[in-house]
Amino acid sequence: MKYWFFVEGHPEPQARPRFSVRKDRYGRAIGVNTRDTDKSKAYKERVYACALTAYKNGEKTMLQGPLELRLLVFREIPTSFSKKKRTEAAGGQIYPTQRPDLDNYIKAALDGIGMKGLPKIIFSDDAQIVRISAEKRYSFNGQVGMAIEIKELMPTVARESFVKEERG
Repeated sequence: MKYWFFVEGHPEPQARPRFSVRKDRYGRAIGVNTRDTDKSKAYKERVYACALTAYKNGEKTMLQGPLELRLLVFREIPTSFSKKKRTEAAGGQIYPTQRPDLDNYIKAALDGIGMKGLPKIIFSDDAQIVRISAEKRYSFNGQVGMAIEIKELMPTVARESFVKEERG
C-alpha cells in the first residue's frame, strides 16, 4: 500500500533551529528553548495538510513495517538563465546544484508528515523509513513544489523470490 501527494508552492527546506535562553526570575540562565523558523513551521503545516488529504482520500490506514520514501523537489528555473539554459533545465539536463541541500527537504517532508501535537497519519514513526530516494529538479512546467510518495516495502524473503522468478 502507498500514499502519494503533491505540496504546491515554493519548497521550504528544514531551517536551522532558533535558540533562546530561559531565565529564572533572577535573570540566571536555566535552560535553552529551540524552535522552528516561521517559514519552516508554515511549510511543515502545509505538508501535513496535504498528507492528511491523501490519507483521508486513500485507504485511511497506517502503513506498517519498513517503508520507502520517494521525494521529488521541483524548483523554479532562475530568471538569470539564458534561453538555451532554461530549455536545458526544463528538459532535465541541468540540475539545481546550489543550496538548499536535498537532505533539508527530506527533513522538512518527514517532520511535516509527523507534526508534533497533531494526530499521527500515514505512519506512526519516521524510524519506519528504511529507504529514501530523493531528487532536486527544475520544474519543467512552471509548477514548483514537492512530490512525496510513501509505500510499504515487500518483505525481504518475498522480494528475493520475486527477483528469482524474474531471472527465470
